[in-house]
Amino acid sequence: YVAGNTINHNCGKSAIMMADLAMLLRGTHPHLPQHKNLTIAVFAPTRMQASNVIARKLFDDSELVLPKDAPAEARNQPMIPGWEIEKLSRPMQAGMRVPKEVVLKNGNRAIFSWTGADDQDAKISGVKLDAAYIDEEAGTPRLVAEIAARLTDSLSQGGEENDSSIKYSRLVGEVVKDFTDRV
Repeated sequence: YVAGNTINHNCGKSAIMMADLAMLLRGTHPHLPQHKNLTIAVFAPTRMQASNVIARKLFDDSELVLPKDAPAEARNQPMIPGWEIEKLSRPMQAGMRVPKEVVLKNGNRAIFSWTGADDQDAKISGVKLDAAYIDEEAGTPRLVAEIAARLTDSLSQGGEENDSSIKYSRLVGEVVKDFTDRV
């Protein structure tokens, strides 16, 4: 969009993606059944994006616009409240608190990486992924191929106990396949 004669691409894509991720991790997604023991990978284009955008929205201040009559204590809350987190690995790197992994008390977890991280695709090699979120232009065609392999692996390990996870993996897998077909 254009604002003040400046072309701006900040229209909330990352915020919407993080809201979707948070609902899936928390088991509160309005369109997908509750999930347990999911493993979700999140990829950012830079360490700064991982720290200042993704982690900030998920763990610090979501910037969600609430109705005017919402209670004051509901404002400026993270998308994933601290009381739902079992473990959060967010070490300081290059002066930023960068997310590495979050495990929620319901058993769901997310692993984080960014372009330029050592062996980004090796980080998920052999991991059964139930979903993957790729922000901006994070990763390479090799990474996307590895994500597709991990999602396919999740499908092959299916069963009644994770049927809803399989359905979500198929959805995400179709998006990844469409992307790789176009690349």
